[in-house]
Amino acid sequence: MSQETLHDRFVPIPLLVYGKERSKVAYVAFDASWITNTLKRKPGDLVAVTVQGDAMEPQLSAGNMVLVDTSQTNIPGDGTYVLEVDGAILVRRLQPLPAKEIEASCANPAYERFRFTRDDEKVAVIGRVVWVGREV
Repeated sequence: MSQETLHDRFVPIPLLVYGKERSKVAYVAFDASWITNTLKRKPGDLVAVTVQGDAMEPQLSAGNMVLVDTSQTNIPGDGTYVLEVDGAILVRRLQPLPAKEIEASCANPAYERFRFTRDDEKVAVIGRVVWVGREV
């Protein structure tokens, strides 16, 4: 397989890291046709995030990688999303409520729910989780 063919076949997806600021320090390669045909997504709309902690257990575990569609920040219905809250990257279930409110919850009942409004400047919805990869 030629170098040009490999370059055309695989697309680099930025990997976001946790910390004080959201940053893209690495890339993960995915088959371009799998992203467009199976996931039905545009590669340029995706970022990868490695799940940290046990807040989303048993749905997601620490070390799982999720692909996040950054074009889906509107929250039309319930789903799992990645948020940035005060500089921290969180994976949470989001549920839209009346009066522009959103409830964020964890799969793990040991963690508290919280609410925010769509125009809350301390909370940024990065996008919706569309794929999960995990070690077996």
